Amino acid sequence: MSAYALFFRDTQAAIKGQNPNATFGEVSKIVASMWDGLGEEQKQVLQSLIIQTSQKYHLRNCLDCQSSRLKQETNVCDMCDALYIALGKNSHL
Repeated sequence: MSAYALFFRDTQAAIKGQNPNATFGEVSKIVASMWDGLGEEQKQVLQSLIIQTSQKYHLRNCLDCQSSRLKQETNVCDMCDALYIALGKNSHL
């Protein structure tokens, strides 16, 4: 998911609530205009949320690493290994 997709998802319901007769295309144009009005810092915050969410999702759902955990092995995929290091954890077990 992109930062724009997250913004769109979180914004479109409010816009539709204020403009109940608006078509999807009209709502999309309003969201796009609002997105264009955001500063780079605000967009970067949304992008950081996307990265954090995808990393947490990966850690919870990595099938290779889940298999290793079940076998009490210490090997993990490269992404999980990097994420555990970034999180300051010594092991995924």
